[in-house]
Amino acid sequence: MALERARALEVPAMEEIQRIVREILPKAPGMPEFPFEYGRVYMEEAKWYKVEFKQPFAEVPSVLLSAEIRTGWFRPKRYVVPTVKISIPKAEVPSVSIPTVSVPKVAVPQAPSIGIPRVELPKAPTIRIPSIALPSAPTISIPRVDLPKAPSISIPTIRVPTVEIARISRGDLRPTVRDQFRAALGDWGWLNWARNAIADGPGWVVGSFLNWLWDVMVQPQIDKVRDAINRGLRSMTSNTQAAINTFRDHVQSSVNTGLSDARSKVQAALNAYRDYIQRSVNAGLADARAKTQAALNTYQGNIQGSVNAGLADSRAKTQAALNAYRDYIQKSVNAGLADAREKVQIAFNDLRGRLQANFNQTVSGANESLAILRDSTNRGLETLRSGAESGINTSAEKLRASVEDAFNTLIPTLWAMEGMPEGVLMTPAIYRNVTPTGFEVLSLGKMTVSYLAVGLKV
Repeated sequence: MALERARALEVPAMEEIQRIVREILPKAPGMPEFPFEYGRVYMEEAKWYKVEFKQPFAEVPSVLLSAEIRTGWFRPKRYVVPTVKISIPKAEVPSVSIPTVSVPKVAVPQAPSIGIPRVELPKAPTIRIPSIALPSAPTISIPRVDLPKAPSISIPTIRVPTVEIARISRGDLRPTVRDQFRAALGDWGWLNWARNAIADGPGWVVGSFLNWLWDVMVQPQIDKVRDAINRGLRSMTSNTQAAINTFRDHVQSSVNTGLSDARSKVQAALNAYRDYIQRSVNAGLADARAKTQAALNTYQGNIQGSVNAGLADSRAKTQAALNAYRDYIQKSVNAGLADAREKVQIAFNDLRGRLQANFNQTVSGANESLAILRDSTNRGLETLRSGAESGINTSAEKLRASVEDAFNTLIPTLWAMEGMPEGVLMTPAIYRNVTPTGFEVLSLGKMTVSYLAVGLKV
């Protein structure tokens, strides 16, 4: 049996409603606008009616249907998007200290004492003075001084933390809208079950429609902005990590090369000075021995000739003179050796002090440079961290505020789209048999219904 057609009503401000619907429906580059149809029909009796679309669709469209009942003004509650707070942890460069190197002391061995044997002249009249052979000049060997190996420093790798903005998503809006419909109808006492039956239907339908609008239009845009920010954060983190690692490798290589080069140069200078002093002392000892031997031999020959030509009593004088000269030579040689040893020791102590001071000054300068590098690196990392955190949080707050404002315009926009007068709520209507040309709706008697159909037109 054919159903009676519902009477179509004029729609006030149709162009404004069409504009609002076009703004709500999702858009994408290269995709045509969604075709839709909006209308209002009136039915007199409690029975099924036939509603025909003004123009047929190419396939079965999606239909949103609501009936008008007058119960008082409804003010929807604002939806608040949760705030996302992002905090980037600090990165700290540890202190690196180069240990002080102590140059060991060099002790020159005690100068040996040379004993010249006493010469006893034979009794007159014939005196023969034997030749005096001095012992070979001793060779002094100064021990080699080896500096400890130059320390090698290792600056630990600095890790820049990865930062990502969490996904902003919605909750289920159907219970929230349902509760707002109940509150708008007020407290009916023991008839609250009837109030709930009237309010839950439109609350659930409107909440489902708002869920659909969020998922289709709002959520993809939020995800695009969040993904773009996260890509920028990952790129910034990667570039910062590479720059810090390159700077760290350069500093570590430069410091270790400088320490090794300084140690090699100090060791070479110390070895050269040791060899020079050792050669000088041994050459001086050999020369003093040779000259003393020559003087003794000459003086022995002169004394022997004079004694043999002189009187017998000159033997005692010659003996005394020879002994005095022997004592003088022995004292002079030993005093010279002791003085040479003392001067060599003073020279070595002075060299060690200057080497120690220069090396420690080099180490102190290296430690100061490392401290300056560490402090400047930490300041740069803190500036980078605080700037990135501030920028990210500002972007996240702007995104949250814009999403909240955009979403909260949907609820009043939905009422404007439906063309509802003030003091009117929506309630769902029962419908069936949706086809490309229309659908069937159940009237409860003297009932006005608004519908929105979205699909592909012929």
